Amino acid sequence: MSSPTATNGGKTCRFPLSGAAATAPRLQIVSGRTSRQHAPGKPAVNLSSLFIQLVELQQRFGAQILTLEQGIQQQRRELVTTLGRLPEMTKKINWLIAGFYEQGRKEATLRERIGRQEAAMLEVSKSVRSLCETQARWKDIRDQLADVLAQARSIQTVAPLDPASSSVDANRPTPLS
Repeated sequence: MSSPTATNGGKTCRFPLSGAAATAPRLQIVSGRTSRQHAPGKPAVNLSSLFIQLVELQQRFGAQILTLEQGIQQQRRELVTTLGRLPEMTKKINWLIAGFYEQGRKEATLRERIGRQEAAMLEVSKSVRSLCETQARWKDIRDQLADVLAQARSIQTVAPLDPASSSVDANRPTPLS
């Protein structure tokens, strides 16, 4: 097992490792004075590919920002349009509410009138029924009177009074004649 080494100012230092640390990946510490290109085991980084990736990320980020801004602008336009229609919508809503209120008031008045008319019709119905009953009674009385008169005439025609035998004045008319 070899111990890790580090170079600092041209001096090499060794660090003893034990157990799990010995199997861990090894890092090489390079001082600022030595060139990174000369550092053994260090991969060379291509700056152009790094800048290309950075530009691609910036373009994607810019496209997303542009899309977001366009969406915000569209929502603003829709909001302005909706806010512009708000007074008209408020007026229509108020008109509808007033219409419903007026219709309710008319319906209440109509129900009240119908109630009064139903009460009047019940009163008229009672009066008509009373008149019919009174008329039926008068008809019955008239029929009874007609029967009585018919019987009285039949009695008078059956036995006419003899003027000589009666004490009734002959010049005076009888009530049935």
